[in-house]
Amino acid sequence: MAVLHFERTAMVALPAFPARRDVLGMTKTLLELREGDPLTVLFRTPRHGPFLFDGWAIRSPAVGAFMVGSLFIESGCKPDRSVQALEPGVVLAEEVDEVATGVPLEHGDLVKATSQRYPHGRFTITGLVVATVDNQTLTLGSWFLRSRGRPGVALRHLTPLAVSHRVPVPARIEWVAAAA
Repeated sequence: MAVLHFERTAMVALPAFPARRDVLGMTKTLLELREGDPLTVLFRTPRHGPFLFDGWAIRSPAVGAFMVGSLFIESGCKPDRSVQALEPGVVLAEEVDEVATGVPLEHGDLVKATSQRYPHGRFTITGLVVATVDNQTLTLGSWFLRSRGRPGVALRHLTPLAVSHRVPVPARIEWVAAAA
């Protein structure tokens, strides 16, 4: 099994995606994973684009599958389709608690955010800011950075990394009102 190293460059701050997902290698890692193990996971979703998650492996009490920061990484020890790569035993989020409320953010900016939420503990997400069509909500890998001008409740620290980058930016999120 080839070891995937998550090297962050100053220009992009996201690792290169593997040419092909190593499902066998990721399955082996998942079989060896224990609750509370530190883990880095590279995700890619249509709504949030690519993002890197440094967090703790938590087993869902409801379905028994592992997740990191509330995102499922497997089902039946097979990696979720959104998981592009994973690596155990990484250095995790810094102990910083200063929510950056005045940092100007735009759709597509590359940022790093540290959040904390029970039962996931402290975790870091690096990826693209995805805004709603009306710019009222800003997300990063499905976590709220801001909603209606207020910081996300789990957000502890935010660092803008790049406004200009080569990472493909997903479309803005368009909320569809529920039928009455």
